[in-house]
Amino acid sequence: NLDAILSVFEPIGAMEGVLNEKGNIMAGITHFDHNSVFGVVEEYYTNKGASFLICDDMGNECADHIAICGNTLSFIHSKASGKTSLSASQFQIVIGQAIKNIGNLRNMNITNKVNSWRNKKYGITEISVCRVGDINQFESNYNQIIKSPNGIKEVCLAIDFISKAELKNAFDKIKNKESFKQINSVSQMIWLLSAFISACKDAD
Repeated sequence: NLDAILSVFEPIGAMEGVLNEKGNIMAGITHFDHNSVFGVVEEYYTNKGASFLICDDMGNECADHIAICGNTLSFIHSKASGKTSLSASQFQIVIGQAIKNIGNLRNMNITNKVNSWRNKKYGITEISVCRVGDINQFESNYNQIIKSPNGIKEVCLAIDFISKAELKNAFDKIKNKESFKQINSVSQMIWLLSAFISACKDAD
C-alpha cells in the first residue's frame, strides 16, 4: 500500500539546510550545529514541547535521541547525506540501525541507562547528554508511558536525503505503470520501508 507507506513521512523544512549528521564536534561547544541533523532534531522536539530529550549516541545506544512528548516516547535515529536522492542504499543503513536497536529497546535496563546519562557530556564537548528535562525524573516518566494503555512508543528516522514530494512522484509513476530511471531503487525502498513498518508493529 504505497499511500500508507507515504503517510509515515513528515517533511521538516529545516532539513533542507543540513550539511551533515552532527556538525563540527569540538571541545567547548554546548550545542549541535543548527545545520546538522542532530541540531534539527533537537530544535524540532524542543519546539514540540518535549519534557525530556536525551542524546543517547554513545556506542551502546538505543537511539541517537530519546524524547518524551506528552504520552509519546520517541526513539530517533539520524542519518545525513547532504542531498536528496531516490537511492535505497542510504535508507538501508538507517533502517538497519533502527531495526537492530528495536531489540535493544525490549531488553533495556532503564535504571542503568539513566545512570549512564547523569552528568554526562557528549564526547569532548560541553553538550549535556540530557538536552531537555530533569534526568532524575526521566525513569518514572518513561515507566509511566510504558505501562499506560494510552502510551505511544515510536521509532523515528531523521534523514535529509529523501524528499516526500519526490517519493510521492515516484510512487505515482509506479501506480500508473510508468517507467523511470530509479524504478529499481524505489522498489527496493518500498521493501525496506515495509520491513521497517512491520518490525515496529511486531515490537508494538
